[in-house]
Amino acid sequence: FTHIVFDLEGTGGVPKPYALVYGENGSGKTNLIESIAFLKQSMRTLVLGDDISGQRSRIQELDDSGSELMAQVKQLTDMALKELELAASSISISEYVHEVMTIGAEGPMELKYTLLLNGREAVYELQFSPDGKVIHERLTHIISSRSGRYFDIDSRNGDMRITFGADLFTNRKFKAQIKELVEKLWGNHTFLALLYAEYRRSNPDYLKESLRPEMLSLISYIDDIVVNSTRNSQDSRIWPIDILAGTIPSDSEEILDAYGDAISTFFTRLYTDVGKVYYQKTENEGRISYKLMFSRRISESYREIPATQESAGTRKLLTMLPAFLECAKGSVVFIDELDSGIHDKLIHDLMGEILPSVGGQMVVTTHNTSLIKDTDPSKVYVIDIDALGNKDIRTMASVTRTQKSHNNTARYMDGVFGGVPYIGVLDLDDISSTLEDELGRDE
Repeated sequence: FTHIVFDLEGTGGVPKPYALVYGENGSGKTNLIESIAFLKQSMRTLVLGDDISGQRSRIQELDDSGSELMAQVKQLTDMALKELELAASSISISEYVHEVMTIGAEGPMELKYTLLLNGREAVYELQFSPDGKVIHERLTHIISSRSGRYFDIDSRNGDMRITFGADLFTNRKFKAQIKELVEKLWGNHTFLALLYAEYRRSNPDYLKESLRPEMLSLISYIDDIVVNSTRNSQDSRIWPIDILAGTIPSDSEEILDAYGDAISTFFTRLYTDVGKVYYQKTENEGRISYKLMFSRRISESYREIPATQESAGTRKLLTMLPAFLECAKGSVVFIDELDSGIHDKLIHDLMGEILPSVGGQMVVTTHNTSLIKDTDPSKVYVIDIDALGNKDIRTMASVTRTQKSHNNTARYMDGVFGGVPYIGVLDLDDISSTLEDELGRDE
C-alpha cells in the first residue's frame, strides 16, 4: 500500500463488531493484519530479551527422559536462544520498519491508529524515516469534540521536541526518568515501548500512582489485541500452555485438563469422527510432559493420533481457537487467512456460530465467498485494485446499493464489488513448447 484507510466505524461512530475482508491474491489482505501486529511489535522492542529468556527456561524444563538425542536438542536450542537473547538486547524498531515499508518508497512511512478507549476516541500516530527511525510519535484524544494531547515527540526537523500533556504524569520523579529514557533511546524505540518496558518490569501500584490511567489503559489495550497470522499464531498470555506439546509443573495439571476439555468440546462439535481430544501425560520429578492427542474413529475403531500429525486445516483451527475464545470474552481479534486448509462449509457453519457470540471485535481475511451471503454488506470489505495499481478498501454497501434479495456472493464473483482475479488466455501447451525451444531441447 502507498495510502490506504481501513475504516471500521459503524452507525453513530460505534465500531463494528466484526468485519470480513476479501480481495484477490497479493492484494494486501495480510498487510492489513500485519499492520496491527506491527503496532504490537513496536511496543515490545525493549522486552524481547525478557520473552526469549522465558522461552529458554521453558525449553530447559522439557523432560528428556534420559534420551541422549533430546538432551542434545535441548542444549543446542538453549545455545541458539542465548544468541537470540543477546541480539534482542540491541534490536530496534528499524528492524521491523524495513520489513513492512512499501518497496520503493522514498519518503517517510506513516501509520495512524484510531481506537475507542474507555468510551473516548484516541488517535495514535507514528512516522518513520526511510532508514527506519521513529521521527514523530503522538497520541491525542477527543473529549466532547475537543482534541487533547497525551504526548507529542517530534524530530522531523532535526532537533527532538518532547511535549507531554499537563497531567500525563502524576509523579515528577517518574516523569524525569521517562524523559531521560526518551532522550537516550527514542528513535530506535517508540515512547510506548519505553512505557511498556516499565509496565512489564515495574511495580503495578507504582505505575498507577505515577502515570495517567488512560495511558495504562492504552498499553493494556494494545497488549491484549490478539493477532493470528502465519507470524503470530499463539500468544502465551492468553493461552499459557503450548497447545501441541510441552511441560508444566505437576501442580498445574488441572489447568492442562481444563484446556484439554475446551479443545475437546470444540472439535467434537466440528468433526463427526472425533470421539475426544485430550492431553497424553507423563509425570516425572514434579513436572508433567504432555502432548495433544485426537481419538478418531477409523475403520470402525478409535485410533489415537498425535495432533502434530493432523491436517494443516486442523492445526489452523487449533491456533485460532484461543482467538475465538478471547473474542467471545470481549477482546479485539485479527485473524489472517481464516479458511486456510479448512472446508468451505465448515468455515461457513463455524462463523455462523461465532459471529453472534463476538463480545469484542473480530476482523478476518478470507477467500471463503459462502460467508458473504449471510453477512451484512456493511461488514464485508473488498480490496480493489485499479488499472494503475492503486488500491482501495471499501465495504460492499458503499460500492453499490444492495438488497436482501440480492445474492451478494454471486455479485462478488461477477466483479460487481471488485476484488476478484481476472486472468487472460492461458495456453500451457504454448508455454511448455516455448520453454522447450528456449532450453534448446529436442523433441
